[in-house]
Amino acid sequence: MKMELKGTVPVLGLSPKIDGNTRIYGIFGWPISHTASPAMHNAAFRYSGINSVYVPFHVPPGDIKRAIKSIIPLGISGVNITVPYKETAFKLVDETSRESQLIGAVNTIVVQGDKLIGHNTDAQGFLRSLKYDGRTNPYRKNVVLLGSGGAARAVAIQLAMTNVKSLCIVNRTFSRAIRLARYIKRHFPNIKISPAYLKSKAINEALESADILINATTCGMKRGDPLLVDHSLLHPGIVVYDLIYKPQETKLITEAKQMGLKTVNGFGMLLYQGAAAFEIWTGKKAPLEIMRQSLEIYAD
Repeated sequence: MKMELKGTVPVLGLSPKIDGNTRIYGIFGWPISHTASPAMHNAAFRYSGINSVYVPFHVPPGDIKRAIKSIIPLGISGVNITVPYKETAFKLVDETSRESQLIGAVNTIVVQGDKLIGHNTDAQGFLRSLKYDGRTNPYRKNVVLLGSGGAARAVAIQLAMTNVKSLCIVNRTFSRAIRLARYIKRHFPNIKISPAYLKSKAINEALESADILINATTCGMKRGDPLLVDHSLLHPGIVVYDLIYKPQETKLITEAKQMGLKTVNGFGMLLYQGAAAFEIWTGKKAPLEIMRQSLEIYAD
């Protein structure tokens, strides 16, 4: 029976009932102590009256293959995959969705019979956040993307699918930026794609005409992390999106806010990708407001 929503504390403060019929979900990553996903999903399960529990799994480097192969034998119904295993997980599941095939990375796995089915909800989570939280449609916009890892790849593919005007992919390791740019160009030949080395003049030129700047790296998670781009290169009208959600305000976001620019952090992307995963696992509509409230409590 669904509980009546009477406020955050009564709903989110309840302990889950765990018995022999409880379904187990979780998240594989390393490190994992910072994750807000258990708070969000357990709140959603409780509010929806679903006998399930979501737990974090600390999977050390070298153990991800064994961890994924253990999902079915351990009776786990589904998991999220986070840094640094999204691309590895893509190679280890039995089947993949079209979206995850394009991205080449999996962030959500669901068990169907004796098979592991891989999905990627990062891309749709990002786009939904950019549109609703940032009130920005990337269609025919010029975008500068920092990073070329799993999260950056998902964002880049989604931007290409949305038909941006141009996309400049910036990375400290230039060869990785080139590989991702070539991959996107091959699948989306009508998009203007260019790779750039982080310290090159090319990024300065790209930022001059950019409508959106996106940080898809982990730089900004730790206090003292440097800015990857000179804040003086930001200009009125550019939207600054940082995929990092903890801290909620990275140095990049702080600098952009001080300049009066529109900013978005990774909170919304986390929420919307989590909601999509919940719906894949349960077949039920995700209780967005409950999930949002749980994340806000966690962030505080």
